[in-house]
Amino acid sequence: MAVRSADPVVTDEEFKTALRQVASPVGIVTARSGKMRDGVTSTAISPVSAEPPTLLVCVNRDSSVGQLIVESGAFAVNFLAQEQYSFAHLFAVGAEAAQDRFTEGNWTAMHTGSPILDGCVSAFDCELDNTISTGTHDVHFGRIVGVTTERQDVLLYCDGLLRRLKSLD
Repeated sequence: MAVRSADPVVTDEEFKTALRQVASPVGIVTARSGKMRDGVTSTAISPVSAEPPTLLVCVNRDSSVGQLIVESGAFAVNFLAQEQYSFAHLFAVGAEAAQDRFTEGNWTAMHTGSPILDGCVSAFDCELDNTISTGTHDVHFGRIVGVTTERQDVLLYCDGLLRRLKSLD
């Protein structure tokens, strides 16, 4: 059996540069606890299982969104349409105050009370099922309890830029 070094062989910069080459859908992960609500732009979102329907989101452990997810036991994932690119900037880390972010657009809620953005490609309302901590982030697994879908093109992130889909035809 090979012995692994305790030191990483890939730097964080190499890791980030390599991932920037992979196109990912842009989502806003939101949560609400009491009157407090917050959200963050993310591409660290992935389906986990169809039975039961489950998504995972990776959120910085120190973020207020992560704290709201743990407090409320719920979160939502809002995958943005191409025309909603301004929301990606609005919910980026270090942008406006949490409550001020929700003054733009029409926000509703489904079963858990987590904020759902009208007009997004797909929104998933999730009850928190499990959380695993690794590195600087928590990986939150959410059992999907509600969905919305609109037929339109998803906003993508690749090479540090927001991108559109283009047909090969």
